[in-house]
Amino acid sequence: YHVCMMRGVVFLDATLAEIRDLPDPARQRIGYQLEQLQRGRRPHSWKAINGLPGVYEIRVMFPDGIARTLYITMGEDDSYIAPLVTFVKKSNKTPKRILDKAKSRLRTLKEQGYDK
Repeated sequence: YHVCMMRGVVFLDATLAEIRDLPDPARQRIGYQLEQLQRGRRPHSWKAINGLPGVYEIRVMFPDGIARTLYITMGEDDSYIAPLVTFVKKSNKTPKRILDKAKSRLRTLKEQGYDK
C-alpha cells in the first residue's frame, strides 16, 4: 500500500483573504493546486519567480482570467507550503507591488519561525 504524508499549509490572514475573495471557479482551482502541493505533487501550471529564490507561481485559468498564487515551501524538509500572495494577473509581467508584497509576507513568515 501507499502512505501519503501531507505537507501543512501556513496561511497569513491577508493571503487567505485574497484566496477567499477570488471568484468561486478560481478559488476552487487554486485550492486544488495547493492540495496537490500538500500531497507532494506538482501543480498543473507553475513557474519559478525571477528575483525571489524558492518562490513559485501557481496559475489557474477561470472564465474571467488567470488567477495566480505565489508560494514557497518552508520548514524542515520543506514540510510547509506558504502561499504568499494571490491575485488575478492582467499582463505577462508580475507587477512590482505584488513582488514587494510577497517579499514582505515572506519576511513575516520567517519572523514567525516558519523557515526553520
